[in-house]
Amino acid sequence: MKSTKMWSAIALVAAFAVTGTSAAQVGGDIPLYDYNYYSDATYSELVGSQSGVCYQGYAGVGPTYGTITPYEQQVQVGVCRNGVTIYW
Repeated sequence: MKSTKMWSAIALVAAFAVTGTSAAQVGGDIPLYDYNYYSDATYSELVGSQSGVCYQGYAGVGPTYGTITPYEQQVQVGVCRNGVTIYW
């Protein structure tokens, strides 16, 4: 009897975990960002970039063009909504 209650509790927790994850993914907008990389702290010479994209409902970035440096500017360029990329 004790084992049955334990497995019921585990199943209930797992069901909430799966439901919560799915609802979060399908529900709201996930922000998409472009990343611009500069040669130094003056942020005057652009040396690299990455563009925000939506991959099957998850936000990510496309290929890197140029060089990634610690001098980064992040700019929101849209959202990933229900698996679709929406730019503004």
